[in-house]
Amino acid sequence: MRRQQAQTLALIDALLRIRHELQYRLTPLPEIFAALGGSRNREIAEFFSRLAALLSSAQTCTVGYACRQALAQTRGLSLSSAARGTILNLFDSLGRYDLEGSVQALDLALSRLREEVKALQNSAAARCRTYLTLGVCTGLAAAVILI
Repeated sequence: MRRQQAQTLALIDALLRIRHELQYRLTPLPEIFAALGGSRNREIAEFFSRLAALLSSAQTCTVGYACRQALAQTRGLSLSSAARGTILNLFDSLGRYDLEGSVQALDLALSRLREEVKALQNSAAARCRTYLTLGVCTGLAAAVILI
């Protein structure tokens, strides 16, 4: 759960960097992805390194196809299905539209990923309360048995 949350947060950070690079510097996507290969989260860095390599090779057709390949090849990436769907939808649209359309797609993906992080945090809090209640009940049951 923590790993999934950490990777989703690292992905949000990466998408913010992509948004700023596109909006203010007009950096080409393969260069942005190669730079994101140095991210702090190992799995996210590996994903973007693979994505950059796939886009740089002559075999890849679209950003969406390269994203699917990079997701399949990256080991240890534990994103939720909602986060994966968001990323796939985003990378299907990147490079197809003008700058404004790409920025809007990034904003939509960022809002969805932020909602996913909130859902992960809420489920972790609920799970913590459940374990706390279970521990108290087990302790009470043990006390009753020992008395």
